[in-house]
Amino acid sequence: MDTPLNLGPQGADSASFANLADTSLLDYTDWARTTNRFARLELVRQFYAVDPVDDKQRISAAVGSYQANPWGLHDMHGNVSEWTHSAYLPYPFRADAPRHTSPDTRKVVRGASWYDRADLARSGCRTSYWPWQRVFDVGFRVVCEAD
Repeated sequence: MDTPLNLGPQGADSASFANLADTSLLDYTDWARTTNRFARLELVRQFYAVDPVDDKQRISAAVGSYQANPWGLHDMHGNVSEWTHSAYLPYPFRADAPRHTSPDTRKVVRGASWYDRADLARSGCRTSYWPWQRVFDVGFRVVCEAD
C-alpha cells in the first residue's frame, strides 16, 4: 500500500470501506441541531473528510458491513477505536521506559471510530485513555485462530 488508508488516498470516499464520521452525524448529534441546515453542516464539517460522504451508519455497525481490504480483513479502519495494552508514552520511546505497567498508566487507543474523521483512522494516529475510563466509541478486537 502506498496510501495511509487501504481505501485510497486521503480524501477518498470512505463510505463503502469504513464506518467513519460523515454526514450521518447530523442525524445523531444534538449539539449540531439548528434551524439552518447549512449551519448544521458547518458545525460538523470538521468530522468528515469528503463532503458529502454517508456510510449509512450513525454509530457502530455490524462487523463485516463494509468491503474487506486487499488482504480480506474487515473493519481495519473505523467502526470503533481499539484499546491496546501499550502504555501511552511520548515519542521517541526510550529503551528503559515501562511498556505495560501499572493501571495508573494511560493506554494507547488506535484505529478511529464512527465518530472520527478518515485522516485519524490510519495506524500511525493514536490517542490515550485511562484503563478504567468508559469511552463510547472504543472497543477491542478478538482474534481467533482458524482451523
